[in-house]
Amino acid sequence: MKITKFVTLFIISVFVFLMLNACGDGSESVHEPLTIITAHKDYTEFEKEFKKAYPEVNLKFISYSGHNSTSYLHRILEAGQAPDIYTSNVLPDAELQKKYLIDLSGYDFSTKYAVSRLNECSINGAIYMLPCNYSVMGIYYNKTLFEDHGWSVPTSFYELEELLPKIKAAGVDVSATAMELTGSGFQYLFNLGDTVFLRTPEGLDWVEQFLNEEVTADAAWASTIEYMQKWIDLGIINGNWYGKTTKEALSHFQEGNTALFIHGGIFRFTQNTDGSGDQYGLMPWLSLDGSNNRYITNTACYFGLNADLEKPGNKQKLEDALKFMAFISTEKGQRLLPGNRQQLLPLIDSGNAAEGEYREIINMLNAGYSAPITYAGWEDMVVPIGAECLKWYAGKSTGEQVIAAMNRAVHDSNENKTGSCADIMEDLTLEETARLVGHAFAEAAQADCSLISLGDYHEGKENDFGVNGRLFKGSVNDVIISTVNPLGWVDTIKTFTLTGAEIKQLADKGFDLYDDGNPFPYVLTVTGDTGIDDSRKYTVVICGYTDEVKNKGEMQDTKLCGMDALRDYLTEQGVVTKAKILGANK
Repeated sequence: MKITKFVTLFIISVFVFLMLNACGDGSESVHEPLTIITAHKDYTEFEKEFKKAYPEVNLKFISYSGHNSTSYLHRILEAGQAPDIYTSNVLPDAELQKKYLIDLSGYDFSTKYAVSRLNECSINGAIYMLPCNYSVMGIYYNKTLFEDHGWSVPTSFYELEELLPKIKAAGVDVSATAMELTGSGFQYLFNLGDTVFLRTPEGLDWVEQFLNEEVTADAAWASTIEYMQKWIDLGIINGNWYGKTTKEALSHFQEGNTALFIHGGIFRFTQNTDGSGDQYGLMPWLSLDGSNNRYITNTACYFGLNADLEKPGNKQKLEDALKFMAFISTEKGQRLLPGNRQQLLPLIDSGNAAEGEYREIINMLNAGYSAPITYAGWEDMVVPIGAECLKWYAGKSTGEQVIAAMNRAVHDSNENKTGSCADIMEDLTLEETARLVGHAFAEAAQADCSLISLGDYHEGKENDFGVNGRLFKGSVNDVIISTVNPLGWVDTIKTFTLTGAEIKQLADKGFDLYDDGNPFPYVLTVTGDTGIDDSRKYTVVICGYTDEVKNKGEMQDTKLCGMDALRDYLTEQGVVTKAKILGANK
C-alpha cells in the first residue's frame, strides 16, 4: 500500500513536471514576428486572412507614412536595415538586391508567376523580388468610333500614319493628349523611346552609363527625338492641350468624336462607369513597323526577403517568411494585398488575365511586347525633363532643347545626391530622429520647445503628421532629409502658445489623431537646459496637433519651410552623434 502510494505520487509528480515543461515549451514556441514596413498601406484585411491560413505566423508592421517612401525604402536597404519582408514600389539597384536579399528563384512559389513578369525582376537568372498586381498603360482609342467608320486598329506607326487622313476626312479629332502633369510629358517620350532604343541591350547599357554621367543623351537619343517629332507633327501628341487640365482632355475624348486619348495613367474601357456608351480599347505604343511595340507596365509593389533570415538561429523566421511569400503568390493573396487598385495579377493562372479587354494584351505582354515604366533612377529628373517635353509638344521648345535638359537634369541630380550637408555617425532610432527634427524646428522658429509626434501602426491607422522614418549612418542630403521631414518639401513650421503645464500634459497624452483613445506619442525637446515651468507660457513647435490644440494655442504660421530649417540645422551641425542630439535637448 505504501509502495502504491509512493508510485502514485511519483507518477503525479512526473505528470506535473511534464505539464509545466509543456507549458514552458508552448510559450517559448510562439513565433517571433516578421517585420514589414507599411509605406502608406493598410494591411488590416490582408493580415486577417493571412492569419486564417497561417495562424502560427505573426506579422509586425513598422509604420512609414512619410513624404518620400520610394527613397526611404531604398535607404533602409542601402543601410542594411531592411525589415524581414522587404517591399518597394520600384526595383532597387541590382547590387543592393544581391547583397541584402534572398534569391527566391529556387522556391516553388516563384513558378506561379508569368515569365514576362519575372523577366522584369531577373538579375542574371536570380529573382530577389517578386511582383504584385500591376497596371498596363498604352494609348486608348475609341473602339465604337473605329467600328462605326470601318477603321482597322493600327499595329504599327506606318499603319497609324496611313489612317490619319481618313480620321481627319471624317471630321474626327485625332487625339486628346493630357498635358497637365510634367510626369506625363516625361512618360510619353520614354514610352516611345522604349519602342526605339531603350529596351535594346545598347539602350539598357546607355541608361546605366547616362545616370552615372559617363555619356550624354545627344547621340543616343537622336533617333527617339526624331521619331517623337513625327508624332507631334501629325498631331498624335496634340500640343493644343498644353495649359489645359487632364480632366478637360478626358472629357473631350468622352464626347465621342476623338480617335485617341493619350495620358500618363490608366482609364476604364467604357464611356460610362456602368459600362454603357462608347467602348474603348488600348493599343501599345507603336514602333515604326510594329516589330517593337510596347505596352508599359506599372507594378504596384515588389516583395523580397531579408538575407539575414538565412543566418543561423533564424530557421523559424525563414520558414514563416517563405509561408508569407507562398501566400502572396496565390490569386487570393495578391488580391488581398493593400492598395490593390491595379488591373492585372502577375500570376500565370489568374481570373482576369485571360478575360475581357485584357486577353489580347496579356498575350502580347507574355510575348515580350512590354516595358516597365521608367522611374527608378530618374526620380529627380522627371520634373525638369517632363516640363521641357511638354513645351516641345506644344511647339514652344525643340527636341534639341529636351536633350540639353536631360543632360542638365542628370548633372544636377548627381550633384544633389553626392552633395552632403552633414554626416550621421551612427544609426538613429525613430525617437532620436524626432528629437533632432524638433530641435531644428525650434531653433529656426526661435521657439522654446517642440512636440514632434511619431509614426506608428494602429491596426491600419497611421500618423501622416509626425516623424515616420529614421536617419541612418552616412551622409545626409535633401533626398534623405525628405524621408524623415514631417513637413514634406514645402510645408511650413507652425508654433503655438501654451503653458508649461499644457505642454507637459500633451507630451504625456500624445497626439490623439483619430480621437479613439489610442494616441501617437510625442517627443518633447526643450531648447537649452532651462526645463519647463508649469505656470509660464511658452512658444512651442508642434508637428501633429488636433483642432483643440490649434484653437487653444493660437496657432501661428512662421512661413519658415521645414525642409530649409532641417537642412540648415544639419549643415550647422556638420557631424551628428547620439550624444550631441541628447546633449542639445536637455
